[in-house]
Amino acid sequence: MNFEKIRNLAFEEKDGVKHHLAFQDGKLYVDGCEVTSGEAWVKEVVFEPKKQVFPRVPENIKIMKDCDILGIKFGSEQVLCYDGGVWNVNSINGFWNVVICELVPCERSDLKAGDIGFKWNATDVNTADFTYLNNYRIVLDDEHCCGVAFNRDINNYNNNTGHWWRVRLIESDEE
Repeated sequence: MNFEKIRNLAFEEKDGVKHHLAFQDGKLYVDGCEVTSGEAWVKEVVFEPKKQVFPRVPENIKIMKDCDILGIKFGSEQVLCYDGGVWNVNSINGFWNVVICELVPCERSDLKAGDIGFKWNATDVNTADFTYLNNYRIVLDDEHCCGVAFNRDINNYNNNTGHWWRVRLIESDEE
């Protein structure tokens, strides 16, 4: 391990106790105390990066999956999706299943055709309300997307300003 790269690092144990690891003037310090047998001690420490937790798509919004296609459920039994280069509305049949997804902050430019995004226009990103079906969008290309309006109509949009989140499928082993 190259201690020269470690300058100041904090880590948290499972019991919630926070520790600070630092390297200064060729010496290793833990919580401000010099560790004289540091090399043996450090070899036992396993640093696992904390997995970042993102908000989940709320239960009132149904993201559906058929093979590798994700879609947005609306109306009584319809799914808005991207298939074959265009948006499409399908009736829900035995092939579409509800999946659990999370909302990952991103830029609009990070979303590609076929992705599902959530758009929030308010200035304060902390006020985002993920329960609004009207704010979920199917990305068509770099400039255009479409979404469900009033739980029954499909609208095309080309306004890409605002705050965006990517709707990302949570794999079953990550739940």
